[in-house]
Amino acid sequence: MHFLAATICLMVCHGGPAAHFADFARALEERGHHVEIYAAGPAYAQLVERGVQPHEFVIEPGAEEKLVSLAKDADVVLTDIGHPFAETVQRTLKEKAPQVKRLAYYDNPESFVPGGYSEVAARVAAASEGVLFANGRLANVCMLHPKQFPVGYFPMARVNMMRERRAAEKTTMQKQFFAQHNLSPRKVLVYFGGNNEVYFSQALPACLEHFTRPSQQLPPFVFVFQQHPGAKAANRDRVLVEQWARQHPEISVVISELKSDDAQVLADVALYYQTSMGPQWALSGIPAVQVGHEVYPDVLVRGKLVPTAVTGDELVRAVAKALEAHELSTEPMLQELGIDPDWAEKLSKLFL
Repeated sequence: MHFLAATICLMVCHGGPAAHFADFARALEERGHHVEIYAAGPAYAQLVERGVQPHEFVIEPGAEEKLVSLAKDADVVLTDIGHPFAETVQRTLKEKAPQVKRLAYYDNPESFVPGGYSEVAARVAAASEGVLFANGRLANVCMLHPKQFPVGYFPMARVNMMRERRAAEKTTMQKQFFAQHNLSPRKVLVYFGGNNEVYFSQALPACLEHFTRPSQQLPPFVFVFQQHPGAKAANRDRVLVEQWARQHPEISVVISELKSDDAQVLADVALYYQTSMGPQWALSGIPAVQVGHEVYPDVLVRGKLVPTAVTGDELVRAVAKALEAHELSTEPMLQELGIDPDWAEKLSKLFL
Protein backbone atom coordinates (compact mmCIF):
# COMPACT_ATOMS: atom_id res chain seq x y z
CA MET A 1 0.00 0.00 0.00
CA HIS A 2 0.97 3.64 -0.45
CA PHE A 3 2.37 5.43 2.56
CA LEU A 4 -0.22 8.21 2.80
CA ALA A 5 -2.73 7.34 0.09
CA ALA A 6 -4.38 4.33 -1.50
CA THR A 7 -5.94 3.40 -4.81
CA ILE A 8 -9.53 2.51 -4.02
CA CYS A 9 -12.19 0.90 -6.21
CA LEU A 10 -15.82 1.33 -5.19
CA MET A 11 -18.19 -1.20 -6.80
CA VAL A 12 -21.93 -0.80 -6.36
CA CYS A 13 -25.22 -2.15 -7.70
CA HIS A 14 -27.84 -0.69 -5.35
CA GLY A 15 -28.94 2.94 -5.38
CA GLY A 16 -28.77 3.39 -1.60
CA PRO A 17 -25.06 2.75 -1.09
CA ALA A 18 -24.32 4.50 -4.40
CA ALA A 19 -25.59 7.75 -2.89
CA HIS A 20 -23.17 7.22 0.01
CA PHE A 21 -20.30 6.36 -2.35
CA ALA A 22 -20.71 9.73 -4.09
CA ASP A 23 -19.79 11.47 -0.83
CA PHE A 24 -17.11 8.87 -0.08
CA ALA A 25 -15.38 9.47 -3.42
CA ARG A 26 -15.18 13.22 -2.83
CA ALA A 27 -13.96 12.85 0.76
CA LEU A 28 -11.31 10.27 -0.13
CA GLU A 29 -10.00 12.24 -3.10
CA GLU A 30 -9.76 15.36 -0.94
CA ARG A 31 -7.47 13.34 1.32
CA GLY A 32 -5.16 12.27 -1.50
CA HIS A 33 -6.58 8.86 -2.38
CA HIS A 34 -7.21 7.81 -5.98
CA VAL A 35 -10.78 6.57 -6.41
CA GLU A 36 -12.43 4.67 -9.25
CA ILE A 37 -16.16 3.86 -9.11
CA TYR A 38 -17.86 1.03 -11.02
CA ALA A 39 -21.65 1.03 -10.96
CA ALA A 40 -24.55 -0.89 -12.48
CA GLY A 41 -28.23 -0.13 -12.99
CA PRO A 42 -29.88 2.13 -10.36
CA ALA A 43 -26.50 2.75 -8.72
CA TYR A 44 -25.13 4.30 -11.90
CA ALA A 45 -28.11 6.66 -12.15
CA GLN A 46 -27.79 7.69 -8.49
CA LEU A 47 -24.12 8.57 -8.89
CA VAL A 48 -24.65 10.58 -12.07
CA GLU A 49 -27.51 12.45 -10.39
CA ARG A 50 -25.09 13.42 -7.62
CA GLY A 51 -22.46 14.76 -10.00
CA VAL A 52 -20.17 11.71 -10.04
CA GLN A 53 -19.27 9.98 -13.30
CA PRO A 54 -18.68 6.26 -12.61
CA HIS A 55 -17.63 3.50 -14.98
CA GLU A 56 -20.82 1.68 -15.94
CA PHE A 57 -21.07 -2.10 -16.08
CA VAL A 58 -23.85 -4.59 -16.73
CA ILE A 59 -24.46 -7.57 -14.46
CA GLU A 60 -24.08 -10.47 -16.86
CA PRO A 61 -22.00 -13.66 -17.08
CA GLY A 62 -18.34 -12.78 -16.97
CA ALA A 63 -18.87 -9.24 -15.62
CA GLU A 64 -17.05 -10.09 -12.40
CA GLU A 65 -13.96 -11.22 -14.35
CA LYS A 66 -13.84 -7.90 -16.23
CA LEU A 67 -14.22 -5.89 -13.03
CA VAL A 68 -11.49 -7.83 -11.24
CA SER A 69 -9.11 -7.33 -14.17
CA LEU A 70 -9.73 -3.58 -13.91
CA ALA A 71 -9.28 -3.55 -10.13
CA LYS A 72 -6.29 -5.89 -9.79
CA ASP A 73 -3.86 -3.03 -9.20
CA ALA A 74 -5.98 -1.34 -6.54
CA ASP A 75 -5.08 -1.39 -2.87
CA VAL A 76 -8.69 -1.80 -1.73
CA VAL A 77 -12.00 -2.78 -3.32
CA LEU A 78 -15.16 -1.81 -1.44
CA THR A 79 -18.44 -3.35 -2.63
CA ASP A 80 -21.98 -2.82 -1.46
CA ILE A 81 -23.38 -5.65 0.62
CA GLY A 82 -27.02 -6.13 -0.33
CA HIS A 83 -26.68 -7.40 -3.91
CA PRO A 84 -25.81 -11.03 -4.77
CA PHE A 85 -23.38 -9.87 -7.44
CA ALA A 86 -21.18 -8.40 -4.72
CA GLU A 87 -20.56 -11.90 -3.37
CA THR A 88 -19.45 -13.02 -6.82
CA VAL A 89 -17.06 -10.08 -7.07
CA GLN A 90 -15.63 -10.73 -3.61
CA ARG A 91 -14.98 -14.39 -4.34
CA THR A 92 -13.47 -13.68 -7.75
CA LEU A 93 -11.16 -11.07 -6.24
CA LYS A 94 -10.00 -13.59 -3.65
CA GLU A 95 -9.18 -16.08 -6.38
CA LYS A 96 -7.79 -13.82 -9.12
CA ALA A 97 -6.33 -10.87 -7.17
CA PRO A 98 -5.60 -12.03 -3.61
CA GLN A 99 -3.26 -9.08 -3.02
CA VAL A 100 -6.23 -6.66 -3.08
CA LYS A 101 -7.91 -5.93 0.22
CA ARG A 102 -11.63 -6.76 -0.03
CA LEU A 103 -14.18 -4.89 2.07
CA ALA A 104 -17.99 -4.66 2.04
CA TYR A 105 -20.16 -1.69 2.98
CA TYR A 106 -23.34 -2.05 5.06
CA ASP A 107 -25.33 1.07 4.25
CA ASN A 108 -28.68 0.24 5.86
CA PRO A 109 -29.37 1.82 9.28
CA GLU A 110 -31.09 -1.35 10.53
CA SER A 111 -29.43 -4.47 11.93
CA PHE A 112 -32.03 -6.69 10.23
CA VAL A 113 -33.78 -5.96 6.94
CA PRO A 114 -36.63 -8.22 5.78
CA GLY A 115 -37.04 -9.63 2.31
CA GLY A 116 -33.65 -11.25 1.82
CA TYR A 117 -31.30 -8.28 2.29
CA SER A 118 -29.86 -9.60 5.54
CA GLU A 119 -29.30 -13.07 4.09
CA VAL A 120 -27.41 -11.66 1.10
CA ALA A 121 -25.44 -9.33 3.37
CA ALA A 122 -24.29 -12.28 5.47
CA ARG A 123 -22.98 -14.08 2.37
CA VAL A 124 -21.20 -11.01 1.01
CA ALA A 125 -19.66 -10.32 4.41
CA ALA A 126 -18.40 -13.90 4.67
CA ALA A 127 -16.70 -13.56 1.28
CA SER A 128 -15.00 -10.28 2.27
CA GLU A 129 -12.11 -9.40 4.57
CA GLY A 130 -14.11 -6.95 6.64
CA VAL A 131 -17.31 -4.91 6.84
CA LEU A 132 -17.73 -1.14 7.12
CA PHE A 133 -20.96 0.13 8.72
CA ALA A 134 -22.57 3.46 7.83
CA ASN A 135 -24.36 3.31 11.18
CA GLY A 136 -21.42 3.25 13.55
CA ARG A 137 -23.53 1.70 16.31
CA LEU A 138 -24.17 -1.45 14.25
CA ALA A 139 -20.49 -2.39 14.23
CA ASN A 140 -21.07 -3.51 17.83
CA VAL A 141 -24.51 -5.03 17.17
CA CYS A 142 -24.35 -6.98 13.89
CA MET A 143 -21.88 -9.82 14.00
CA LEU A 144 -21.39 -10.36 10.28
CA HIS A 145 -17.60 -10.58 10.32
CA PRO A 146 -14.72 -10.81 12.81
CA LYS A 147 -13.44 -7.49 11.40
CA GLN A 148 -16.09 -4.75 11.59
CA PHE A 149 -15.48 -1.03 11.32
CA PRO A 150 -17.82 1.86 12.26
CA VAL A 151 -17.88 4.75 9.78
CA GLY A 152 -20.62 6.90 11.27
CA TYR A 153 -21.80 8.36 7.96
CA PHE A 154 -25.22 9.86 7.30
CA PRO A 155 -26.11 12.18 4.38
CA MET A 156 -26.89 15.26 6.48
CA ALA A 157 -26.26 17.52 3.49
CA ARG A 158 -29.20 15.86 1.76
CA VAL A 159 -31.34 16.35 4.86
CA ASN A 160 -30.67 20.09 4.76
CA MET A 161 -31.23 20.21 1.00
CA MET A 162 -34.60 18.45 1.35
CA ARG A 163 -35.75 20.82 4.08
CA GLU A 164 -34.87 23.79 1.89
CA ARG A 165 -36.53 22.34 -1.20
CA ARG A 166 -39.77 21.51 0.60
CA ALA A 167 -39.95 25.03 2.03
CA ALA A 168 -39.26 26.66 -1.33
CA GLU A 169 -40.84 24.31 -3.89
CA LYS A 170 -43.58 22.13 -2.39
CA THR A 171 -46.54 24.46 -2.92
CA THR A 172 -45.65 25.24 -6.54
CA MET A 173 -44.83 21.63 -7.32
CA GLN A 174 -48.18 20.46 -5.97
CA LYS A 175 -50.08 23.06 -8.03
CA GLN A 176 -48.29 21.89 -11.16
CA PHE A 177 -48.94 18.25 -10.26
CA PHE A 178 -52.68 18.81 -9.74
CA ALA A 179 -52.96 20.69 -13.04
CA GLN A 180 -51.01 18.01 -14.92
CA HIS A 181 -53.31 15.23 -13.65
CA ASN A 182 -56.54 17.27 -13.74
CA LEU A 183 -57.05 17.00 -9.98
CA SER A 184 -58.51 19.44 -7.49
CA PRO A 185 -56.19 20.32 -4.57
CA ARG A 186 -55.97 17.49 -2.06
CA LYS A 187 -53.50 15.69 0.19
CA VAL A 188 -50.66 13.96 -1.63
CA LEU A 189 -49.86 10.53 -0.19
CA VAL A 190 -46.73 9.15 -1.83
CA TYR A 191 -46.08 5.44 -1.42
CA PHE A 192 -42.36 4.66 -1.73
CA GLY A 193 -42.04 1.10 -2.93
CA GLY A 194 -39.49 -1.56 -2.08
CA ASN A 195 -37.70 -4.33 -3.93
CA ASN A 196 -37.90 -7.60 -2.03
CA GLU A 197 -40.25 -10.56 -1.75
CA VAL A 198 -41.87 -9.49 1.54
CA TYR A 199 -42.76 -6.17 -0.06
CA PHE A 200 -44.08 -7.69 -3.29
CA SER A 201 -46.15 -10.49 -1.78
CA GLN A 202 -47.21 -9.11 1.62
CA ALA A 203 -46.57 -5.45 2.44
CA LEU A 204 -47.79 -3.78 -0.77
CA PRO A 205 -50.92 -5.96 -1.18
CA ALA A 206 -51.81 -5.25 2.46
CA CYS A 207 -51.34 -1.51 1.98
CA LEU A 208 -53.65 -1.44 -1.05
CA GLU A 209 -56.24 -3.48 0.85
CA HIS A 210 -56.15 -1.03 3.75
CA PHE A 211 -57.05 1.83 1.41
CA THR A 212 -60.21 0.03 0.30
CA ARG A 213 -61.52 -1.11 3.69
CA PRO A 214 -61.52 1.72 6.25
CA SER A 215 -64.76 2.32 8.17
CA GLN A 216 -63.96 6.06 8.22
CA GLN A 217 -62.99 8.22 5.29
CA LEU A 218 -59.56 9.60 4.64
CA PRO A 219 -59.39 13.30 3.71
CA PRO A 220 -59.46 13.90 -0.08
CA PHE A 221 -56.18 12.50 -1.37
CA VAL A 222 -54.24 11.22 -4.35
CA PHE A 223 -52.23 8.00 -4.02
CA VAL A 224 -48.91 8.50 -5.79
CA PHE A 225 -46.95 5.32 -6.40
CA GLN A 226 -43.18 5.91 -6.44
CA GLN A 227 -41.56 2.69 -7.64
CA HIS A 228 -38.16 1.57 -6.35
CA PRO A 229 -35.65 1.76 -9.24
CA GLY A 230 -34.60 -1.83 -8.67
CA ALA A 231 -38.18 -3.08 -9.06
CA LYS A 232 -38.71 -1.62 -12.53
CA ALA A 233 -37.23 -4.53 -14.45
CA ALA A 234 -39.80 -7.09 -13.27
CA ASN A 235 -42.54 -4.48 -12.65
CA ARG A 236 -44.44 -6.81 -10.30
CA ASP A 237 -45.54 -3.98 -8.03
CA ARG A 238 -46.50 -1.56 -10.79
CA VAL A 239 -48.71 -4.20 -12.40
CA LEU A 240 -50.38 -4.81 -9.04
CA VAL A 241 -50.98 -1.10 -8.41
CA GLU A 242 -52.34 -0.54 -11.92
CA GLN A 243 -54.73 -3.47 -11.53
CA TRP A 244 -55.85 -2.14 -8.15
CA ALA A 245 -56.43 1.33 -9.62
CA ARG A 246 -58.65 -0.11 -12.36
CA GLN A 247 -60.69 -1.99 -9.76
CA HIS A 248 -61.10 1.13 -7.60
CA PRO A 249 -61.80 4.12 -9.86
CA GLU A 250 -63.07 6.04 -6.83
CA ILE A 251 -59.44 6.34 -5.65
CA SER A 252 -57.21 8.85 -7.45
CA VAL A 253 -54.01 6.97 -8.33
CA VAL A 254 -50.96 8.35 -10.14
CA ILE A 255 -48.00 6.21 -11.18
CA SER A 256 -45.10 8.55 -10.58
CA GLU A 257 -42.48 9.34 -13.18
CA LEU A 258 -40.74 11.71 -10.76
CA LYS A 259 -37.26 11.31 -9.36
CA SER A 260 -37.25 10.15 -5.75
CA ASP A 261 -36.07 13.54 -4.46
CA ASP A 262 -38.89 15.33 -6.30
CA ALA A 263 -41.46 12.87 -4.93
CA GLN A 264 -40.23 13.63 -1.42
CA VAL A 265 -40.68 17.35 -2.02
CA LEU A 266 -44.21 16.73 -3.36
CA ALA A 267 -45.45 14.52 -0.52
CA ASP A 268 -47.74 15.62 2.27
CA VAL A 269 -47.22 12.15 3.75
CA ALA A 270 -44.69 9.47 2.79
CA LEU A 271 -46.04 5.92 3.01
CA TYR A 272 -43.67 2.97 3.20
CA TYR A 273 -43.08 -0.44 4.67
CA GLN A 274 -39.29 -0.69 4.86
CA THR A 275 -36.85 1.84 3.44
CA SER A 276 -33.42 3.21 4.23
CA MET A 277 -34.80 6.68 3.41
CA GLY A 278 -36.86 6.75 6.61
CA PRO A 279 -34.30 8.51 8.83
CA GLN A 280 -33.80 11.18 6.17
CA TRP A 281 -37.56 11.83 6.12
CA ALA A 282 -37.70 12.25 9.88
CA LEU A 283 -34.71 14.59 9.94
CA SER A 284 -36.10 16.53 6.95
CA GLY A 285 -39.52 16.96 8.56
CA ILE A 286 -41.40 14.78 6.06
CA PRO A 287 -44.42 13.17 7.79
CA ALA A 288 -44.49 9.41 7.25
CA VAL A 289 -46.64 6.37 7.97
CA GLN A 290 -45.44 2.78 8.01
CA VAL A 291 -48.18 0.68 6.42
CA GLY A 292 -48.25 -3.03 5.62
CA HIS A 293 -49.20 -6.50 6.79
CA GLU A 294 -47.41 -6.23 10.13
CA VAL A 295 -45.33 -3.70 12.03
CA TYR A 296 -41.64 -3.68 11.19
CA PRO A 297 -39.67 -2.21 14.13
CA ASP A 298 -37.40 0.11 12.17
CA VAL A 299 -35.64 3.12 13.66
CA LEU A 300 -38.66 5.40 13.07
CA VAL A 301 -41.06 3.01 14.79
CA ARG A 302 -38.71 2.35 17.70
CA GLY A 303 -38.25 6.08 18.19
CA LYS A 304 -42.03 6.70 18.00
CA LEU A 305 -41.43 9.07 15.09
CA VAL A 306 -44.09 7.59 12.79
CA PRO A 307 -47.52 6.01 13.28
CA THR A 308 -48.11 2.52 11.90
CA ALA A 309 -51.07 0.91 10.15
CA VAL A 310 -51.91 -2.77 9.63
CA THR A 311 -55.67 -2.24 9.08
CA GLY A 312 -57.80 0.24 7.16
CA ASP A 313 -58.97 2.02 10.30
CA GLU A 314 -55.41 2.29 11.59
CA LEU A 315 -54.45 3.83 8.25
CA VAL A 316 -57.07 6.57 8.63
CA ARG A 317 -55.85 7.40 12.14
CA ALA A 318 -52.18 7.20 11.15
CA VAL A 319 -52.56 9.56 8.19
CA ALA A 320 -54.48 12.04 10.35
CA LYS A 321 -51.72 11.93 12.95
CA ALA A 322 -48.99 12.34 10.33
CA LEU A 323 -50.74 15.40 8.91
CA GLU A 324 -50.69 17.17 12.27
CA ALA A 325 -48.30 20.08 11.90
CA HIS A 326 -45.64 19.35 14.47
CA GLU A 327 -42.24 17.68 14.63
CA LEU A 328 -41.03 15.27 17.27
CA SER A 329 -37.55 15.25 18.75
CA THR A 330 -35.19 13.24 16.58
CA GLU A 331 -32.36 13.13 19.10
CA PRO A 332 -32.95 9.42 19.98
CA MET A 333 -32.80 8.55 16.28
CA LEU A 334 -29.59 10.50 15.77
CA GLN A 335 -28.03 8.37 18.50
CA GLU A 336 -29.35 5.18 16.89
CA LEU A 337 -27.86 6.18 13.55
CA GLY A 338 -24.38 6.20 15.08
CA ILE A 339 -23.36 9.41 13.31
CA ASP A 340 -19.73 10.53 13.66
CA PRO A 341 -18.90 14.11 12.53
CA ASP A 342 -15.38 12.89 11.68
CA TRP A 343 -16.60 10.07 9.43
CA ALA A 344 -14.55 11.23 6.41
CA GLU A 345 -11.25 11.17 8.28
CA LYS A 346 -12.12 7.84 9.84
CA LEU A 347 -12.99 6.37 6.44
CA SER A 348 -9.75 7.65 4.93
CA LYS A 349 -7.64 6.00 7.62
CA LEU A 350 -9.40 2.67 7.13
CA PHE A 351 -7.85 2.42 3.64
CA LEU A 352 -4.26 3.08 4.69
